Amino acid sequence: MPSEDWKAEVQKIAETRRDWHRYIPLEAECCFRCRYMSWNVALGAGIRCIIDKGGRTGSQIKGLMENCDSFEFKRSIKGRVQGND
Repeated sequence: MPSEDWKAEVQKIAETRRDWHRYIPLEAECCFRCRYMSWNVALGAGIRCIIDKGGRTGSQIKGLMENCDSFEFKRSIKGRVQGND
C-alpha cells in the first residue's frame, strides 16, 4: 500500500502540473484506479462512476482520489498490484 500521505503529495504536485493524476500510486484504492471510472471529459460529461447505484448509472464522482465500497482495480493494473506481472 502507498504511504498514508500520498494524497497530500499528489495535491502538491497538482498545483504545478497538469498531468498530476499520473503520480497517484499504482496501489492506491481510489476512483482513478477503479474499473468503474468512465472518462467522458471529451464528451462534456466529465468523469463518471458507471456502477449502478440505486437504478442510477453514470453518477458524477467526488474526485479522482476518493474511494467507495464498490472499488475494484482496473483489469489493466490488477495483476501488477497483486504481484502477478
